[in-house]
Amino acid sequence: MASPLRLLNGITKAELPPSAPYILRKSPTRFGRIDLELEPVGARGWRLRFDRSEGPSPSSVSLPSDVGQLRVQEVIGAGSKITGEIVEVDPVVRKWEALLK
Repeated sequence: MASPLRLLNGITKAELPPSAPYILRKSPTRFGRIDLELEPVGARGWRLRFDRSEGPSPSSVSLPSDVGQLRVQEVIGAGSKITGEIVEVDPVVRKWEALLK
């Protein structure tokens, strides 16, 4: 049985300087390597880009609805559901973006 993939748990304001991107490249997971880019996009807030290489799909993909001082507004490119403090993203989709403010 597949396991969940949890992204950005425990990120606080201290790990997210106001204008510096937070980037992971080809980070190994049991579901393939992942790229994560959380970067400012001007006055519009921040963008999180997620890209997972080929591998088994996790049972779920989630991230906190609040990342540091930012709040997830929407997910683009994959089905998603924001429930309280968790954002669930379709685990089969390997590439998507989330907008945060």
